[in-house]
Amino acid sequence: MKPERLLVLFTLLVAGFAPAVSAADIGEPAPPFSVQGREGARYTNETLKGTVVVLESFGSDCPYCSNHYLSGAMPELQERYQERGVVWLVVQSTHRDHKSYRTPDEAREDWERWGLKGSDYIDDHRGTLA
Repeated sequence: MKPERLLVLFTLLVAGFAPAVSAADIGEPAPPFSVQGREGARYTNETLKGTVVVLESFGSDCPYCSNHYLSGAMPELQERYQERGVVWLVVQSTHRDHKSYRTPDEAREDWERWGLKGSDYIDDHRGTLA
């Protein structure tokens, strides 16, 4: 599948679930949020206003994630869209007590090993952004 079609499919899937999990309405501003990236950068509605943002749900033990990263498709897609000004946040929303949770150091290892090319990695173990 072409990377552009993958992005559209992912967006449609997320949009299909959005009414069940979020108070956001299509065409309206996102609900207020504030999250910190792995190197300390803070992302909020205000800092990202007017920017296209991809929030990618990521799990190192997810077979779909591993397939798309290890094939090189996802890093290629991340680079292509960031070149166009998109902010691509890779978000881990796994609770710290879950076996799939990755510490910041483990996340850095994944970032290197899997070739992640996103703008930043968000540890959302509290579910703030999710």
